Amino acid sequence: MSGPTRVGVCSRSLSANPALRDEVLACAPEVRLNDAGRRLRGADLIDFLEGCDAAIFGLEPVDEPLLAARPELRVVSKYGVGLDAFDFDALVRHGVRVGW
Repeated sequence: MSGPTRVGVCSRSLSANPALRDEVLACAPEVRLNDAGRRLRGADLIDFLEGCDAAIFGLEPVDEPLLAARPELRVVSKYGVGLDAFDFDALVRHGVRVGW
């Protein structure tokens, strides 16, 4: 990606970990952390990621409705184990890169 990156950290556990927060904050010019500590889904997740071109997910679903609502999202990453919440067909259709 070129230009500034706004990262949405959806993961509750990453957002609550001081050392990991510092690492993310040092890597991106703008970071939105899930300080509410709740699992984001549906409209709440879509609203949380407004304006983000990258996101770090924990247990949140990355699916067609999310990707259609947030076309600016270009890179997604998973914090934790398992990728079963990622719809890879939708990610490919939307040209979104995946990191893990």
